[in-house]
Amino acid sequence: MPLKISSESPSELEASLKATATTSRVAFAILYASLSNGKSWCGDCRDAESFVNSKFASGEDVVKVVYAGQRDE
Repeated sequence: MPLKISSESPSELEASLKATATTSRVAFAILYASLSNGKSWCGDCRDAESFVNSKFASGEDVVKVVYAGQRDE
């Protein structure tokens, strides 16, 4: 799967995405609620995951996935 999970700080993620983006190549950050039992606890995130995976399946785009936190956070 071409999506890469990032553990970078927000400023590191921003710098990394800016460094890889060009006028002809966009870089994306996908934010999901964190995993619980192997799946995101957020229903909307779970619903979007298959679309996001198929959208970026080619691996041509720079995409980083960030898990944003647990439900109580």
